[in-house]
Amino acid sequence: MDENKSKSVDFWMIRPCDVYNQEYNQCTSILSRLHQMFIFGSTTDCNYRHEDYTNCLKWKNYKDTKAAEILINSEQNKRMLRWKSYYDNNVWENRDQPPENWNVPLPDFIAQRRSDSTLKDSLEDYSIEENNKSMCSIIRKRRKGVHEINTKKESLDEFNHLTRKLRNVAKRFFINFRMPSNCFDEIYKFD
Repeated sequence: MDENKSKSVDFWMIRPCDVYNQEYNQCTSILSRLHQMFIFGSTTDCNYRHEDYTNCLKWKNYKDTKAAEILINSEQNKRMLRWKSYYDNNVWENRDQPPENWNVPLPDFIAQRRSDSTLKDSLEDYSIEENNKSMCSIIRKRRKGVHEINTKKESLDEFNHLTRKLRNVAKRFFINFRMPSNCFDEIYKFD
C-alpha cells in the first residue's frame, strides 16, 4: 500500500507525451548522430526514449499504472544521471548555513560604483508600498516624453522627410539608424 502511495506522489514527473517523442526524434536525427559520433566515437542508443514515449501513451490513453511506474523510474534515472556529477563532487563542502559575514556592508569601491548606477536611481524612485506590484521585472526609468520628430513619424514620408529632420539631431539619428549620419551617407549616397 505504501509503495503505491509513494509512486502516486511521483506522477508529477511524467511530462507531456510530445516531449518524449521530440527527444526520440532529436536523438535519432542525422545531426545528433554526427554529434554523438564526434563526442562518444559511436552513436548512442535512443530506444529508451522511444520506450518512454510508448509508456507515456499507454499511461495517457489507457491509465496503465505499470507503464506509468516504468516511466517514473526512467525519469528518476535520468534525473540521477543529470545530478551525478553534483553528488560525486568532493572538492567543495556543502554548507548547512550561510557564512557569518554574508550581510556585512559592501566595500567602499563597490559602494562607489553602485552609487553611480542608473539602477540605483530607479530603485530609489520605486516604492513597494505605493505600487504593491511584483518585483519580477527589469525596472527602467520612464521616459519623460516623446521627441517631436517621433510624433511626426507616421505623417512624414519615412525616407525623404524624416531622415532630413533627423540629421539636425545627431542623437536621434543614431537611435533610429544605429549609425552616425556620415556612415549613413556613405552607404546610401544621400545628399
